[in-house]
Amino acid sequence: MLKRWTESDLAYVRRYFGVLKTEDIADYLGKSVNAVNLIVQRKLGGRKVLRAQNDEAREVAVASGIKCAEPVSPNLRGQGVVMWTREKVLEGLQAVAKEFKMVPTSDEIYNPVKKGRFDWPPAIYIYKYFPTFPEAWLAAGVGPKRINLSSAKWTTREDAYLLDHAGNIRLVDIARHLRRSYPAVRGRLRFKNHLKARHNQGLLSAAVLSKHYDCPYHRVRDALIAGKIKGYRSPIRREWQVDLADIDEVALEILSGPKLKSYRNRPPDRGDYYERYGIRRTTVDGKTIRVEAVAKSGV
Repeated sequence: MLKRWTESDLAYVRRYFGVLKTEDIADYLGKSVNAVNLIVQRKLGGRKVLRAQNDEAREVAVASGIKCAEPVSPNLRGQGVVMWTREKVLEGLQAVAKEFKMVPTSDEIYNPVKKGRFDWPPAIYIYKYFPTFPEAWLAAGVGPKRINLSSAKWTTREDAYLLDHAGNIRLVDIARHLRRSYPAVRGRLRFKNHLKARHNQGLLSAAVLSKHYDCPYHRVRDALIAGKIKGYRSPIRREWQVDLADIDEVALEILSGPKLKSYRNRPPDRGDYYERYGIRRTTVDGKTIRVEAVAKSGV
């Protein structure tokens, strides 16, 4: 009769998988090695996840003289235990960089070429110590010109730099600093942050200012020309640029004043479509519909 997995059994596997050998865990629980591997894969998130979670406990166990499982692929059995510390990862990346002109910048590119190379650090340990592959290569001493960031994921540091400097310096210079292309920087700003560089300055044009305060555009334009509203006309963009912090009481009175007249140019709504537009429809022989324009009454 098969013995069911209890919560204590699962907790034991979750705690010691990757720290102790799988055979020892199976013997302690009275299970087979295959059963332990299956429960890890199906219910506990997989082998890589548990090994990564138990790295610290494994290091303590090795320091205490306990025989532990290998911290990387099981294919390394018989070749000695490799503890992928941060220093070991950097040494491995330096060895990898010697074989490439342009180094891989993602695990999708790195994993296929790593097959069979157990002296190279696994991607899971690279991500453990570094948020992205490019930062790992830079920490390993690889030159920036050998790192192609065209397909690399954007980091929070890059997004912060882009938002801090967009609108103040050219996007071409930002792209050069981030080692990305100009279309990539421009697309990141527009589609991810829903901004244009000119709008990231916090300055409003005369048209946007009139919409913001719901006042006629010509009133805003005349006040800017007369100097009643502080603003700057850009000779490059050929538009007014106004900082909301410069709106004083005089400018606020101008912008919030009532409209002098209605600017609607539509005819008044009389409730009847045909009367409003002077249209008459007649039916001939019950089949043909004739539309004729007649003189508008009272318009």
